[in-house]
Amino acid sequence: MNTNYQDEVEINLVHMALTMVTKWKSLIIAAIIGLAAGFLIAGIKDPYGFFNSIGRVYDDESDEVTLPEYIDTLKKDEQKELKESFLKYQSYKSMYDETMDYLNNSLIMNMDSQNLYRAYTDVYVNCGRDTLACEKLLTNVLSDEATYENIRKVSGLDVDTKYLQGIITGSSSSSANTTVTVNTSSTSSITASSTDGGSASNNTIGDVYTYQIVYDDSAVLSSMMDALNESVGQAVESIAENYTGGSVFVIGCGVTPYQTTEYINLQSTFITSLATYNTQLESLSSSFEDYNYGAKNYIKYMLIGLIAGAFLWAIYLSALYLLGGTVKTMDDIRTMGVDRVYGIKSETKGRTNIITDLLEKSEGKKVTFGYVENALKESERTGKAYIYKLAGDNWTDTDVPDSLNGQTVEEGLISEDSDTYNNALTAGSVLMIVKLGSSRMSEVREEIEAARKDGVKVSVVGV
Repeated sequence: MNTNYQDEVEINLVHMALTMVTKWKSLIIAAIIGLAAGFLIAGIKDPYGFFNSIGRVYDDESDEVTLPEYIDTLKKDEQKELKESFLKYQSYKSMYDETMDYLNNSLIMNMDSQNLYRAYTDVYVNCGRDTLACEKLLTNVLSDEATYENIRKVSGLDVDTKYLQGIITGSSSSSANTTVTVNTSSTSSITASSTDGGSASNNTIGDVYTYQIVYDDSAVLSSMMDALNESVGQAVESIAENYTGGSVFVIGCGVTPYQTTEYINLQSTFITSLATYNTQLESLSSSFEDYNYGAKNYIKYMLIGLIAGAFLWAIYLSALYLLGGTVKTMDDIRTMGVDRVYGIKSETKGRTNIITDLLEKSEGKKVTFGYVENALKESERTGKAYIYKLAGDNWTDTDVPDSLNGQTVEEGLISEDSDTYNNALTAGSVLMIVKLGSSRMSEVREEIEAARKDGVKVSVVGV
């Protein structure tokens, strides 16, 4: 996946990556600039300010709905819109919470509505003109908190008494033509009685008040009905004591399997209602987005800025690497057809690390100046090479020894400097020292061509 640029030098991607890593300080600066830019953009997009936006319409952590503190800063039409949305949200949130509480805790929503039992107690009432008043006393049994508390205690159910009310009902059959037959074989804890001291007779005309409990556990249901019958018995005794000339007595009770779709439909209705409330809440919460900017958006834009800063840093350094036109590795020199190539690795102890070691390896730095000096001595029988540093490469005192193979190493250019040219021509061979990452490819190529034109052999040292 290598490509070529203007000097036809192959791109070493590994070396490029390692070169970028060595410039990590500039990456930190780019990241900081990106973070600052992201924060600035978020501030421009937030019309109400960062600190005011903390007073949000809906706080997920505290689960509270509150009007934002900055509402007074809005325009009048925005204030009206926000207040209306807030009231709707508050209403639906209340209904949602109530429905969710009912779904989680009520007996109706948690019982098996396809396997139900029904417990009932039928009470006959005939008190003439006072029949409605007598039925009122029977009805009051189901509005007495003590009744439900006793049922909860006897049944052993760990629920709020308000949830018992959903499965316990009372109804009256008040038709004047209703004929009831006393069930003398029923097993009831309530004693049948008549207010006139007589006994109940068959085929008596009157009203029937029915108590009913529905549940999916027949044993628990029986205990609940026994507890309810205690309160019903007290009501019957009260009617017998206070209304004369009438009759009130139990005509039947029991526990039977119960088939009905009423509770299935009720469960379905509550689940549908919960879904509807949740949809409304989501819809209304979206209308708060313009007023509910919050810190999350600042974090989002700062992260985007951070990534963008790092990305632009990478693009800039990549372009600088690819378009800089400098000698990057010793392989760049080998493509120019020189006689010998030496890559000098660092000899300074305590200043290298794994990154610089890998970088030098990718550049082709494998030998030391001592190795080069020995190689020159061995080849002196063919003539002593002229050694010089390529001028204009920002050399430092530690880059190259002051002398090499007995020669003072000076800067120069064969293509431009007559002294350097004459020295090279006299020696017949040169050892040119270039600085990787600094010496320009075109200049190195020009030097090699200038030397070869006059038959001078060229070796290159890269530092």
